[in-house]
Amino acid sequence: MAKFNNVLVTGYRQQQEQEKKQNELKSKHHIDDPNVVVVEKSNMAKFTVKTVTTALKYSLQGTTQGRYLTGGVPPVRFSM
Repeated sequence: MAKFNNVLVTGYRQQQEQEKKQNELKSKHHIDDPNVVVVEKSNMAKFTVKTVTTALKYSLQGTTQGRYLTGGVPPVRFSM
């Protein structure tokens, strides 16, 4: 019987902790509706991809201009 009560107590504590976290998130985001559940997601992958893309773009910018790899229109040269 003690193990059963221990499981109930653990479940109750987890539920109370989750409610406390939700109340903190709701106050952080100024949400008053009790029927809303706030979920914060990590954007680490998106941030990493953007940072690497930007770094590559600017690191290659000076080296690729003469080879028409920047995506721009190549210069038109006239010879007479």
